[in-house]
Amino acid sequence: MDAANTRLAIPIGTHAPKHERSFDLALPAFVQGQYPQSGTFSETAEIASLSAEEAVLRLKSPVTSGAKILLRLRIPPTRLLEAPLELSLSGMIRSVGSEMPGRGQRRLISVRLDRNFRIQPVAP
Repeated sequence: MDAANTRLAIPIGTHAPKHERSFDLALPAFVQGQYPQSGTFSETAEIASLSAEEAVLRLKSPVTSGAKILLRLRIPPTRLLEAPLELSLSGMIRSVGSEMPGRGQRRLISVRLDRNFRIQPVAP
């Protein structure tokens, strides 16, 4: 059997896992949400990773899985982007990690992002 005639057998109905592009970055964000029992919170957090479907961030507030949060990211100007923009996202907390030592009691939070978002110029 030569290499030209060799075929890989792939069962019908199976798909290769879909990988979305994720960007590892350290970008400040303003986060708003609700505490598990009552009341709301808002704090400045740090985005650790961002993709089209998920945001991973470090958060001080004691949140739980299933809670809805709002994120506002300021995108700084670059050579191509002359003025800063604000990206507003929302989503549901998927998982909450344990406290991270040396990070000021912050937890690593994974957020499943909603499909809708808003980009607008930053007001001077």
